[in-house]
Amino acid sequence: MVRSVGRFRKTITGLRNISPAAAMILFIVAMAGFIYIVNYTFRLKDHTLDHRVFEIIAPWINDWNTPILLVLTFMGSTAFLLSANIVLALYFLLIQKDKTGFLRVMIISLGTVFINMGLKNYFGRIRPHDPVLEGVGGFSFPSGHAMSALAFYGLLIYLVWNSVKQKTMKRLLIFLLGLTILLIGFSRIYFRVHYASDVIAGFAAAIVWLLFSLWLTEKRKPSAKSLLPLLLAAMIPAAGGCQKASNEEGDPVTRYATTPQLFPLRDGNIEESSGIADSKANPGYLWVVEDSGNPPEIRTVQHDGSVGKSIPLTGAVNRDWEDMALANGPENNKQYLYIADIGDNNQNHTDYAIYRFEEPLLSSGSVDRFDKITFTYPDGSHDAEAILVDGNSKDIYIITKRDAKSRVYRLAYPQQTGASAEASFDLALEYNGVVSAAQSADGSEIILKTYTSLFYYTRKAGESITDALKRGGKSIAYQLEPQGEAVAFANKNNGFFTLSEKGPAASVSLCFYKRN
Repeated sequence: MVRSVGRFRKTITGLRNISPAAAMILFIVAMAGFIYIVNYTFRLKDHTLDHRVFEIIAPWINDWNTPILLVLTFMGSTAFLLSANIVLALYFLLIQKDKTGFLRVMIISLGTVFINMGLKNYFGRIRPHDPVLEGVGGFSFPSGHAMSALAFYGLLIYLVWNSVKQKTMKRLLIFLLGLTILLIGFSRIYFRVHYASDVIAGFAAAIVWLLFSLWLTEKRKPSAKSLLPLLLAAMIPAAGGCQKASNEEGDPVTRYATTPQLFPLRDGNIEESSGIADSKANPGYLWVVEDSGNPPEIRTVQHDGSVGKSIPLTGAVNRDWEDMALANGPENNKQYLYIADIGDNNQNHTDYAIYRFEEPLLSSGSVDRFDKITFTYPDGSHDAEAILVDGNSKDIYIITKRDAKSRVYRLAYPQQTGASAEASFDLALEYNGVVSAAQSADGSEIILKTYTSLFYYTRKAGESITDALKRGGKSIAYQLEPQGEAVAFANKNNGFFTLSEKGPAASVSLCFYKRN
């Protein structure tokens, strides 16, 4: 018995059975994976993966799966893993009399926590909208559950690999521990408290830290005195992250509320809203358009979520209406609605159209007179879902969705209404997936929206929209909607609205982000 215990202690503390080359390859792959996710999510602003994963998981959220996922998400919680790490550390210290093993557990667990705090504060990503699990706060990227779970259960996998001799039992234990890690990460996406990219980045960051810690404690054999500087080093990212997260007064990141006021749509059926504009002729109402498959009409929604009447456009065609704008038009001192029939999912149309007409009153029965501005692109077909109209120059800007980088095209005023015109290419953005755009009433602020993000731009006096977009924007708070495709500034300059298609959700709400 004593010999068996001694053999177990020797193998569990040796930690030399994994090939250094394999560990180095895994370290490099994890580091590269984390950098790729950061680039994909924050520089390219591509959130297609996150949106698609939510869509796939949505049908599986039910009363059968939720209790199981609650247990799994608890197994990755701070409360559970704090206790588990303490037990493991005390096992090494008091039973194995192994100070190196004790310090190894402390360095891995505490370092994971501090690094995760630093990364969260540095990136400052807002959590998804409409979480299934309530009461979860803080930033989203990378997932703390994913990092902590992989660090702890990954360490157990390492110990099992070195200590369990029976191959079948070893494989079974490693499989179960690996599955636990994956399911804990999945549970965070299931409960909509993290995006898929948060979880993937959390796993990658934890692998890097786990392998580095194992290498350090094996090669260096740190003493208790060396623990403090190591932990302080782990806290450096947290300090830098806190500094990055603080914003000076007036910074766009803090200019608007991070959590919107929600006004559930009621008294009407609007399921595929693709563009909105805050009415000037009818204060307290929003104009709403719906995309392909819906009648050629504009809908009304009050600021409290009440759905009002519909006004048809006589003779118009809703091939794929994707956005709208309220701005100046041909006649001075009149406001015009611009409806963009620019959607092209298969990118096979040869021309596109924008309907322009004077903003109607709610008492109007129909819109019988409008301009139809037909246009083409200089480089073939594009799928676009966003427009902006410069209130000064009256130029119309169309922003594409599916290109590798969303492209901005311009129709200079005066636009042709009797023949097709060719839009000119102005610039490519640093991201894609733009589904809506909005400009403040005074023209000084612009928001471009993707399914998962809002990008805020400021515009100087006398500056064109193109030049404002070239100077770059900043990501501001946005809580994910089921399929959010519409954004508009409030005319009172006190905030902005977003509105989603119903998608897989049971209902949708009008969201209002109040100006701070």
